[in-house]
Amino acid sequence: MKIVVCDRLEAKATRKLQEKYDQVVLLESPDRQTIIEHSADADAIIVRSHTVIDRTIIENSPRLRVLGRAGSGSYNIDVEAASKRGIVVLHTPFISSTSTAELAIALLIGAARKLKEATADMAGGKWDRGALNGLELSGQTVGIIGYGNIGRKVAAITKAIGMEVLAYDPYVRYQQTESPVADLVSLDELLTRSTAVIVCCPRTPETAGMFNAALFARMRAGSLLVNVGHGQVVVEKDLIAALDSGHLFGAGLDVFEEEPTRRETAVVQHPRVYTTPHIGAATMKAQEGVCTDIVDKVIGFLDNGYISGSINLPVVDENTEVNIQGYIELAGKLASMVSQLDPATTRLCLQVNGKLAYSDTGALENRVAREFLLARRQEASDINARFLLDDQGISISLGKADQGSAFVNEVEVATDNYSLKGTLLADKFPRIVEVNEYKIEAVPQGTMLFFRNYDRPGVIGSLGRLLGEKNINVANMRLGFRGDDEAIAMVNIDTAVDAATLQEITRLDNIIDCFQLEFT
Repeated sequence: MKIVVCDRLEAKATRKLQEKYDQVVLLESPDRQTIIEHSADADAIIVRSHTVIDRTIIENSPRLRVLGRAGSGSYNIDVEAASKRGIVVLHTPFISSTSTAELAIALLIGAARKLKEATADMAGGKWDRGALNGLELSGQTVGIIGYGNIGRKVAAITKAIGMEVLAYDPYVRYQQTESPVADLVSLDELLTRSTAVIVCCPRTPETAGMFNAALFARMRAGSLLVNVGHGQVVVEKDLIAALDSGHLFGAGLDVFEEEPTRRETAVVQHPRVYTTPHIGAATMKAQEGVCTDIVDKVIGFLDNGYISGSINLPVVDENTEVNIQGYIELAGKLASMVSQLDPATTRLCLQVNGKLAYSDTGALENRVAREFLLARRQEASDINARFLLDDQGISISLGKADQGSAFVNEVEVATDNYSLKGTLLADKFPRIVEVNEYKIEAVPQGTMLFFRNYDRPGVIGSLGRLLGEKNINVANMRLGFRGDDEAIAMVNIDTAVDAATLQEITRLDNIIDCFQLEFT
């Protein structure tokens, strides 16, 4: 196998690669053409923060199976282009979270206690303690934006120094067994209650430019802002305006709208903004850790397909009280069914209810997208399916609720014209329990006839006689009702029927329509 390393790794990590593989190409900050030349037959590419892996490089790397970034996030990798080609993108989100959280606290304390001004005064021979009155953090409230690995570590440290901790993250729900450090609240509540706000979230379409003039105006007067998440979450000119007006007391930034940041940039020159040059992970322990960790992950994937720390392929947490893998498979079967029933749909909706809503649903979403496309005889994987859906103009959305309508845990997949709900009986046995409000209990497997009929005597008998004449064995049959003049039936059969037989079924008295479905 050939591994291309585009940025310098720590010596221990480099040795591990060289001991494992015969072809390890070590480049240092190469240009795009050099990368393309070396990656044309590469199985893996490893980068840190400097090298950008764009669509052109990816499309010119036909053998590429995995991209690894020694660090947290993927801002220098085109994840969409990699995903569309089925390439796994790995990173190291845990290793540098402690060092980044510690830097956030350093910036917070520096801004609160005016350490920048105090240091400058001392260097200039000035001793004016009265001008350096700051904010005492103990007893105050801190609000954390983005409650992932870094956010949780920031919460633990701020809690330890006596602060009340709030957090805002629309994608996080506590497991019932957790002992929460932070109270999860709305964004408005966090802004109005917090003396300090610490940004720990990545840049996404929802967070880009999030901290603008309007949001700063909603923050508590005299409060602090710290950003260790992504520079483009904060609109720097609006931050300067909020500081100059006196609405904000101070700020600390380790990340910036443009990097590297120029010396003359307003936030760098502002006396009440504490700046560091994106050094959240810049400790000796973290630097060695991210390098060895990404090497271990790339080796694990190439050698045995083991995936850890993937950006574009969520890993299922098996240490939960819910059978997550079972629900992933069930959701995929529901998606396959609605795809076959509603071929012209332009939307795909996944609703997750109950304890499932407290788990990471990324793997569920990926499987729904994959099975939806596979049912249409299109090649797709858990990695690229959501991007392929988007290319076809089919939207996919996610909803969550703490409780199911009839069961403790439920998944529902809906399109323009169909809505299917399912659950795992005893957290083990997959069942379809509702179709367009018809209550039913059907097994999603093998070949199935799905038909609607008028609720009249003799319908099931007529179907049974016809299938018997065609030597088609019925393995299971379930009927569904919703209290009106119509009913549905889901019939598992041992062998598929041909098109002519399907037409004969449709022509039976009181049959409205009939579909033959295949579950893989």
